[in-house]
Amino acid sequence: METLPLDKLKSLQGKRLQSVVAHAYEHSRVYKRKFDEAGVKPSDIKYSGRHS
Repeated sequence: METLPLDKLKSLQGKRLQSVVAHAYEHSRVYKRKFDEAGVKPSDIKYSGRHS
């Protein structure tokens, strides 16, 4: 079984989160409307990897 060091795992999770959010925004009218109503764009989602 392959494993990643915790810092690399958290970085990968952050990148995947950003990808999922961007995909939802671009391909779902419902999510796009929800994000727009909240004044949030996918590029606003930042992940530093410092959170536990």
